[in-house]
Amino acid sequence: MRASLRICIRQPTFAVITSFAAEYPARVRSLIYVDPYIRAPRAIPAWLRYQPVLDRVMLFTQSSTMASSQLDDFLHPERWPDWPDRYRVQMSYTGFRRARVSDALVNAGLDQATELAEVGRHPRPVLVIW
Repeated sequence: MRASLRICIRQPTFAVITSFAAEYPARVRSLIYVDPYIRAPRAIPAWLRYQPVLDRVMLFTQSSTMASSQLDDFLHPERWPDWPDRYRVQMSYTGFRRARVSDALVNAGLDQATELAEVGRHPRPVLVIW
């Protein structure tokens, strides 16, 4: 008998773990989703596919608001007044913006509705925290 897993995940790995849980339901004992992002197909503007141009566009257009817009995801943003500063630290790492763009491009056509339905059919405990 193979061991089953208890999996707690945060947003960036949601797609991978959901796919794993759907394909191998007996291997996953329980799931905890923290701040999940559900993948659904969406249109990507043509200009987004031009990486060198996009890096510069993001640098000048979104960089200034990316960190502060994170507070929009919180129920009580007043409890996390230092969050934008903490997020800016992540933004300073080489490749951060490129990773955000790459994620958008690679997953533009991904629809996890079928996998989520499979995960929901299994009687394992699932906790979702937003």
